[in-house]
Amino acid sequence: MWNNLISNSSYSLPNLVDPFVIESNQIRRQQHQHDEKHKMNRFHHDVDVDNDNNDDDKNILPGYLLYDDRLHEGRFGCVRLGIHRLTMVNVVVKIINKNRFKDEFDYRMICAEIDALKHLNHHSNIARLLQFDEIGNNIFIVQEYCSRGNLDSYIEKILYENEINHHHEKNRLLSIGDVVRIFTDLVECLTFVQEYCGIYHGAIKPANILFDHNNQIKLIGFCPTYLFGQNNRQKSENLIKLQYTEYDVYQPPECWSSSSSSNIKRYRIYLPTLDVWSCGILLYEMLTNSKPFTIGTLMEKFNNF
Repeated sequence: MWNNLISNSSYSLPNLVDPFVIESNQIRRQQHQHDEKHKMNRFHHDVDVDNDNNDDDKNILPGYLLYDDRLHEGRFGCVRLGIHRLTMVNVVVKIINKNRFKDEFDYRMICAEIDALKHLNHHSNIARLLQFDEIGNNIFIVQEYCSRGNLDSYIEKILYENEINHHHEKNRLLSIGDVVRIFTDLVECLTFVQEYCGIYHGAIKPANILFDHNNQIKLIGFCPTYLFGQNNRQKSENLIKLQYTEYDVYQPPECWSSSSSSNIKRYRIYLPTLDVWSCGILLYEMLTNSKPFTIGTLMEKFNNF
């Protein structure tokens, strides 16, 4: 089945959510007109942009203006901030270059990610999937924009303020109230994800926890590792192997192979319960502004176990 889909260049992935619709009472201008004119200078104006022969820039999604600046670079493409032309609402657009797929497995990963986002679309602590489309060599995933950054940048800001203010004796941490709120929302969200949707996250870390304009957390970065669904839901013996290229302190040692090189590809085996480890590391970091160990010390303990 998957081989047929990949080899058929005319195949379009099915739309997994309703078209981008924002009701009239939600439509609002986010900047004054003179600010909008200034912004336009930073946007791609054309639907098809190929100024530098970069495949990531081809076939830009109609109906949106995209900033030239890239928020993130990944294996398959990039993430950009954009604006919906009709409503002038900020969005985040993930642009996936199909030419970077090495095999059928990569294609299946993206399909699983989109399908997972579809199931998770109505939870208040998960960044909403607004639109999905495939144009030319690119797959576009449009999600809501969270204006207050991520937990990683917030923790780094606190560390920087401690350094410049010489807070050596009593470092300023996240307030207990903030830690309780963030962690409670995260655990409730993951409970919903696993128990009601048959999905787990697989990449819990501060960089994947965003804050919207109301300072509410929004979870992103679902790793398309495992989608067992309601029709074929089974226990932990159902595993899937995925390719990764670097160690991650937020992932438990069980995820790592015994390879001595950190640069070669390894396979990790995921279980739904492994999100618990990541949440523990995250909670420790929020309470102490530090991690319980580094990758080096953790690998040493793991190798000596």
